[in-house]
Amino acid sequence: MELLVRGVTKRFGEVVAVEDASFELERGGFLTLLGPSGSGKTTLLRCIAGVETPDSGTIEIGGKVVFSKRDRTAVPPEERGVGMVYQSYALWPHMTVFENVAYPLKVRGLTTEVDERVQKALGMLNMRGMKERYPYQLSGGEQQRVAFARALVYDPEVLLLDEPFSNLDTPLRERLRDELKMVQLEIGITTVYVTHHRIEASSMSDKIAILFQGKISAIGPPSDLLEHPPNPYVASFLGGMLVLNGVVRRLEGGEVVAETSAGNLELSDSGPLSEGQRVEIYVKPSLTKLARSGGGRNTLRGKVVGLTRDVEFLEYHVQVEDQMIKVPHDLHDKWRPSIQESVFLEAPPAASTLSRAL
Repeated sequence: MELLVRGVTKRFGEVVAVEDASFELERGGFLTLLGPSGSGKTTLLRCIAGVETPDSGTIEIGGKVVFSKRDRTAVPPEERGVGMVYQSYALWPHMTVFENVAYPLKVRGLTTEVDERVQKALGMLNMRGMKERYPYQLSGGEQQRVAFARALVYDPEVLLLDEPFSNLDTPLRERLRDELKMVQLEIGITTVYVTHHRIEASSMSDKIAILFQGKISAIGPPSDLLEHPPNPYVASFLGGMLVLNGVVRRLEGGEVVAETSAGNLELSDSGPLSEGQRVEIYVKPSLTKLARSGGGRNTLRGKVVGLTRDVEFLEYHVQVEDQMIKVPHDLHDKWRPSIQESVFLEAPPAASTLSRAL
C-alpha cells in the first residue's frame, strides 16, 4: 500500500475534527474524501500532509512511517513525499510560472535537471507556452494548472488535493477535472482528493471515504456505495436518495407495501417480512417521475422547492417530508410545475429498495 492511515484523531480544543479515521490506498489509486463542510475531510488531508499534527494514530507513506503518536514520529511536510494543491492556488505573485513551479525543487536544494523537470510538469498541463507569465496574467483555470504542475514537479509519492476546483465555474471545473484524471492515470500517482461534490467523487474515484462529523461513515468503490448504501447518510448524501421509515402492510392479493408518512410504496423484493414490521426504504430519484395527481400505491406527496436544467431534462427539486431530492422531468412535457406547487412522485417498485428491517 502507498498510503496507510490508522486511528487518526485530531482535536481543536474540545472540538473533535477527526475521530479514529482509518483507510489504506494502493499505489496509483484515487481516493476521495467526501463530506459536507465541517465533516473533517480537509483536516484529515492536512494531517496526511503534515500541516496538522494528529492527537493519535499512525500515518505511513510509501512504506515509511511519517507520523506515529506512540513512537513520537513526526516527519516534516517537505520530507513526506507529498504534493499539495490548495483551493486558493497559493501561487507567489512576484514569481513567473516557471519560478512558481520550480520553487519546490529550490526548497529541497535540487540544482540539477530543474529546467527539464519544470518543462515536463508544465507540458503535462499544457502550460509550456506561459512559463514567463505572472499569476495576474493568467485565468483562474490557468492558475490552477500551474498549481498542479508545482505539486507534481518533484515526483511526489502521493498527490493531495483540497477542493481544487471550487473557485471555478462549472464548465471549466468539469474540463479541468477530466484533465486531472487523465494526468493522474498517465503518471500513475496515488491521489487523495477532498470535495463536497458527490458527482466529482463518483466520476473520478477508485474509492470514496464518506465523512460525517469527523468519522468515516463508509468507504468503498463508488458503484458499491451507490447501489448498496450501507446506511441512510450515505444513501442521502452520496446517492441523493430519499430515506423513508415505513411499516409493512400485507394486502389481500399478496402484495407487500411499506406504509410511510408520505405515501405507500410497493416492495418488489420484500423477503421474510411480517405484518406491522418497521422497515427503512431508499428511493432512487432517477427512477421516479412527477405526477399531477396521486393517492394510490407508489405515489409520494411532495412540494416543488427549486428547478435546474440539464442537457436532456429538467431537474425539479422536490421536498418530501423534511428531505429534498432531485427528480428528472421531460423537457417536452408541457406540464411545468411552479415553485411551491404541491406534486406527487410516482415511485415504481424498481425505485424502492428495502434497506433493512428496524
